Amino acid sequence: MRYAQAFLAILLLGAGGLAVYRATRPAPSPAEPKSELVSPLPDALTGRAHARLSVPGSPAERTFGLVGDVAMAGDGRTFVLDVINREVSMFSAAGERTALLGRAGPGPGEFLGPVALAVDDAEGGLYVLDERKQGLDEFNERGEWRRTVPLDFHASDLCFISGRLYVLGARQGFLLHEVSPKDGAVLRSFAPDADSEEILLRRYRAGGYLGCASSGEIAFLPSLRPEVTRFSAEHGTLLGTAAIPGYRAVRVRPVEGGGMQFGTPDGEVPDYGSSILPLPGGDWLLQVGRLEPSASNPHEFISVRSYRLSARDRQIRPLAVQLPRVMAAGENVVYTVETSPYPAVRTIPNSLSEMLP
Repeated sequence: MRYAQAFLAILLLGAGGLAVYRATRPAPSPAEPKSELVSPLPDALTGRAHARLSVPGSPAERTFGLVGDVAMAGDGRTFVLDVINREVSMFSAAGERTALLGRAGPGPGEFLGPVALAVDDAEGGLYVLDERKQGLDEFNERGEWRRTVPLDFHASDLCFISGRLYVLGARQGFLLHEVSPKDGAVLRSFAPDADSEEILLRRYRAGGYLGCASSGEIAFLPSLRPEVTRFSAEHGTLLGTAAIPGYRAVRVRPVEGGGMQFGTPDGEVPDYGSSILPLPGGDWLLQVGRLEPSASNPHEFISVRSYRLSARDRQIRPLAVQLPRVMAAGENVVYTVETSPYPAVRTIPNSLSEMLP
């Protein structure tokens, strides 16, 4: 659901101890698709109406710098996180931009490194996860800033179920945490991390994407592991783990001058977890991006492959259609993100289930 990991502060072991990935590192450039890996699958969008979110009077190619996340509210409002310009656009149900939330800066209601969005499904407020500030900024239904909620750990994603906030991040040997949306206090933790003593691996193992279903199930798609794990939000118990077929696991190594390089031991094109969304009936849609060989940015996708995690037998199978990267979906609308010819959010007036075989 988001470009979170591209802007996380990556810990590196150096002679002087821990060094933080430099905030001045150039922003990633959107990748052009490569013909050698274009999917032969039928396009799920063929023949379907769609439109792009835009702002009257502004060139379409300048609406967004780079879309990091999309979130939907129950009243039809849509929020789009721009991680380059460090702001959130609020759109009405009619597709009109009604407010700009936040701006670049360290102050109240400002963003240093926003990475993810979540709407409180009980009260309607918007929460913006800022990795560099290590906290959440809350905005009310009118887009007015309410407060900054501090976190005592680095987080990479978040979601709500019935007004309860769940946050992904490494903390005291666990990866998932129920957090108070008012003051950031950790109410309980679950999803133990067996490799939490490895500091580089711990940071990456805690990176990925959360999906929250109204049924009370949480799904975690790690960025660097070929699996999906599901948990009960109510009890924190593990419901199951399913392997992603055909997944080319990523290996990460530091590169000279800062940053990380993503590749595979045999030089093949690596994969990277991209998004996960609940489907009606208990199924899940998950997407995996295929990276450039030896990519230095974990979102230089050559292509995106889509899978369904079945509620019937809890197996993951590839879908027989080609989908763009899906960021959010409601009962009658789907939001996808594209980077070529310019960053944009596309709205499709269908349910996600209607687009899948």
